[in-house]
Amino acid sequence: SIAWAPDGKLVAAGAQDGSVRLIDAASGAVVHTLLHHTSTIEEVVFSPDGRRLLVASLDHTATLWDTETAGLVEVLRGHKEGLLCATFAGDHRVVTGSDDRQARVWEIADGPFVRVLAGHTGSIDRLVASGDGAVLASGATDKTVRVWDAKTGAALSVLGEHKGPVSALAI
Repeated sequence: SIAWAPDGKLVAAGAQDGSVRLIDAASGAVVHTLLHHTSTIEEVVFSPDGRRLLVASLDHTATLWDTETAGLVEVLRGHKEGLLCATFAGDHRVVTGSDDRQARVWEIADGPFVRVLAGHTGSIDRLVASGDGAVLASGATDKTVRVWDAKTGAALSVLGEHKGPVSALAI
């Protein structure tokens, strides 16, 4: 997985060996190497302000990093299978999706409180949040898109069954 920082100065690249490199976009030099995960990195995503990096791994965990210091801020544990996707939802919330057919909402401001979004019958491969983080959508191999209230975890709707697994989402 590869992601650009919002200011365009850094690129994050996740690898199969579980490492993530923060690269200076102008020079191509590796600024930091983030080491924690023990399996493939499936997704890296910068926070809207670029100060944090969220990393989803097949090792069943997600990590949150400070992009300036390369310090590990939080390890998010709770999924029973590998993580396939992740996103920021507002200033203090992240969401992870997994092979365990669940999405989890993590309140990261006051400690990693988790809310489980259950209902998919297949692996959750895609997540997206509205600009204000109030609404989430998840796409899965069960051929559905589910829309959720990010704060309460309430299911808002299921968008018609597709002919195949959902491979992309945008708001």
